[in-house]
Amino acid sequence: MERVKGTLKFDYDTENDVLYAFINKPRAAISQEQTHKDCSGVLIRIDPKNTKIVGFTVIDFKRRIRGGYLKAIPYFKDVPIGLIAQLIKDEK
Repeated sequence: MERVKGTLKFDYDTENDVLYAFINKPRAAISQEQTHKDCSGVLIRIDPKNTKIVGFTVIDFKRRIRGGYLKAIPYFKDVPIGLIAQLIKDEK
């Protein structure tokens, strides 16, 4: 797959510990679960019309960060996971 382009935006669901990331704006997509052990709980979101990647979802985000299970997101290697975790750390 080609390099992902656009502005990456985030939404964090504190109650369910789910991080949503989308490129430019949220849109309908299909989710493809990643099966590699370092990517468990990561869903890559793909536009079904053109098969382009439009975002990702991380289930149990904070737990995966604290446990050291999440190092990078496939297709989003430049996304600073640690920085995202730091930004949402103090969210109530």
